[in-house]
Amino acid sequence: MIPTIVATGRFTVVGIASNAETALDECKRLNPHVLIAGTDFQSPDVWHLVRKAQALHNVAVVLVGGSQDTAFLRRAMQSGAKDFLFEPLKAEEVIASLDQVRDSGGLANGAEPLEAKPQGKIITIFGTKGGVGKSFIAANVASSAQIQSKKRCVIVDLDLEFGCLAALFGLRPRASIVDLCRTEGQIEPETVEKVLMQAQPSLDLRVLVSPPTPDLAAEVEGEGRRVKGRSYVTDILSCLKQSYDYIFVDTASSFRETNIAALDMSDVILVVTAPDIPTLQNTGKCLDILLEAFKYPQEKVLVALNRADGGAGLTTEDIARGLQYSIKYELPSDGRNVTWSANCGRPLIVERPKTPVAEAVNAMASGLIWQVTNERAKDKPARSHRRRGVLDWLTSRK
Repeated sequence: MIPTIVATGRFTVVGIASNAETALDECKRLNPHVLIAGTDFQSPDVWHLVRKAQALHNVAVVLVGGSQDTAFLRRAMQSGAKDFLFEPLKAEEVIASLDQVRDSGGLANGAEPLEAKPQGKIITIFGTKGGVGKSFIAANVASSAQIQSKKRCVIVDLDLEFGCLAALFGLRPRASIVDLCRTEGQIEPETVEKVLMQAQPSLDLRVLVSPPTPDLAAEVEGEGRRVKGRSYVTDILSCLKQSYDYIFVDTASSFRETNIAALDMSDVILVVTAPDIPTLQNTGKCLDILLEAFKYPQEKVLVALNRADGGAGLTTEDIARGLQYSIKYELPSDGRNVTWSANCGRPLIVERPKTPVAEAVNAMASGLIWQVTNERAKDKPARSHRRRGVLDWLTSRK
């Protein structure tokens, strides 16, 4: 492995140590940029080694462990390690890790990081009523965007109590957003990377899942946070913007602190609604808050109408007039295929791309990519800021 690393011409191996004490001595003598440390060191323990190497010798540490259990991941992140790998090691994995530490600016001792990369774009899928298909749309739009763009895409589940993205992708998470919120000190992009999961074997989309149980949500937002008042979501999204081209966020149906943090950072907010009176009423209130209370520009807020052909007499034009806001995207009703996709844990746009709802999602993903990569949208939504309630308007039509 060492000859392979040296052969790249990008790194030089300056020394090898058999235990933690010797490693610290060698760090002092050789002044390396990176220390690759195995977790089988006995005296002192590896966590002490990580802290000392960074504090005393300004050395970035990459840990190597023999298992992928949650306890190891959590402890490694808390120690401040720049990256962590799992045995058996492959030379290309070590090289990729060293490249990642270098590219993120994690090299110590005055090494110069690469030039700053363009920041990724955040697209948040939001709604103020459950059951409108928000998470299904988020999962499939993110999948479609990755396939169409061929760029680095990630989706974050911010429904902290009852997020379902892991189920929609058929994942069994080994770590979640909670583990990042237990990190001591600054959260680094390479730390976030290790908590992400690949959505599907054939899909180069990463997923940051919600806490495994509802009570753990308090560690992300609430009294359970290690640092009171800290916006962990802001820190995590900032890291993802450094590493990914498109960041999709699936939120809970509320204006809680974590959701507002994501909304503020978003380049585009996709508000999902449905053609029934309770949902439309909530959507009208939602638009008031986003545009009038939060003062977001109209081009930042788009509306998607799910089950557009199931409105029991309400047309898309009727709904747009009632909301006094244009409907940017429409998705047809397709309960059979949508339910099949959710039960199988596979994105519909991957498994059944020719269905009408999958085609609509693909068009939506294409439009959203265009939206965040151009300064102005083709069709800005028009809206009056003095409007009556949706229910009043619909009632007056009779």
